[in-house]
Order: sequence, then structure tokens, then C-alpha cells
Amino acid sequence: SYDKALTQKNSLEIFYEKQAQFNALDYPADNPPHYFYEYTWHTVFATYQYPDLPAVAAVILLAALVFCPEYAGRTVATILTTKNGRGATFAAKYTVFIGATLFLGLACCLAEYIGYQAKFALMEPDTPLYSLSIFSDLPLPVSVMEGWRAVLSIRLAGLLLFGLFILSLSVFMQKAAYTFFLAAGLLILPFLFSGILPTYQAFTFFGMLSGNLFLYFFQACRAAAFWALPLLFSSLLVALALFWACRRYAYSRRPY
Repeated sequence: SYDKALTQKNSLEIFYEKQAQFNALDYPADNPPHYFYEYTWHTVFATYQYPDLPAVAAVILLAALVFCPEYAGRTVATILTTKNGRGATFAAKYTVFIGATLFLGLACCLAEYIGYQAKFALMEPDTPLYSLSIFSDLPLPVSVMEGWRAVLSIRLAGLLLFGLFILSLSVFMQKAAYTFFLAAGLLILPFLFSGILPTYQAFTFFGMLSGNLFLYFFQACRAAAFWALPLLFSSLLVALALFWACRRYAYSRRPY
């Protein structure tokens, strides 16, 4: 029938496109790319172009509810006069926040991992990641399953670092509304430069929260030694914000 012939024609066109793609690039001889039904895996990775907005919103809300109510109620000075107000209490709040964020992030990752496995029946998990068209130029010797786990791990790390950064900045903002606007600005800003500097979006929290941008950055720089640079950059920002937040909170001015 016409439909069957059209399906075969499209299949042949896709096959020849993949063959031309594989021939144009230099892949490891001991682990060449595979011809396989990639569209289920393509759908999975395509969902990681953007952050998990419900999880990010929950973390922002949680960060705004730690210190901002103390400033709104003018109880900071009273807390600082207690025995453990300047050190242990501050550290305890960060510890609880880290635990809550990790729990939320792990729950989201586990739900996605189980949900996509059940929905798409993902097959051939040992296929090299560069067999996918979107990662055809990615010189990373991992399978599609390992790449998926790496993306989930990056998103979890990004959620934690972003949450810690917003929590630290909330000490300076002192108001929940300001904290919400600042967090939204940090997420929206990379969209303004998406067409200009797509590679360097990996250095933003948006890049870590999406996951795929890290793989694209690795694909662009083509060097494993540079892959950790966005993570180190974000970690440095968080460490600096945490340091100044600790000093700012410990020496908060008392209300008259």
C-alpha cells in the first residue's frame, strides 16, 4: 500500500542520514555508534532542555521561608542573643535545608527514572550516547543509560547549589518577595542570551538545572578537563554567598 511504501521510504532516508552522520565523524573503533530506534531516548533527553519548574519553585519557597520571616518579625536580634544563635542555629538551618532539598531532588529524579522507564519501555540502554542525533558530536564514551543518569545527577547538584545560593541571598534580601524576584531573574536571564552564548549557559544555574546544557558544553569544548569548570564556578559562587551570608546574619543590626 501507499502508506507502507511511504514508511519504508522514510526509514531508508533516516538510515542514509544516520550513515552519513556516522561516516562524517571519528568514533572509537572498539565502540562504534549503533543504528537503533532512538526516538524514545530522544524524547527523554529532550525533556531536560529546561529545569524541573515545580521542584525549583518548591526550593525557592523553602529558601524564602528560612530567614525572611525572622527579618519580617524582627526576631533576628533576639535569636542572636541566645547561646547558639550566631553559629549552631545558623548551621542547623542550612543543614535542614540541604536535607530537604536533597530529599526533594532525589524524589523527583527517582520519579522521572521510574516513570520514563515505564512509559517508553526504553530499550538498548548500552548503546553509546553519541548514537543519538542530538549528541552525535559528543566524544563521551558512555551509554545512553549512563548519560541519562549523569544528567539526573547534574540536575540534582544544580537544584542543591541553586537552593543554597538563593538561601544565602535571602539573608541580604530579608524579604520573601525580593527573594522570589531575584530567583526568577536568575532563571530567566539565560533566556535573553540563548541565541548569543548558548555554550556558556552551562555556567549559569539554569544550565545545571536543565542538565543537557552540560552535555552540550562538553560537546563544544571537546575536552574532559573542562567539563567540571561550570560546576566549580557555581560551587565558588555558592561558597562566596554562604560566607557573606554568615557574616551578614551574625552581625545583623538590632532594631531600635
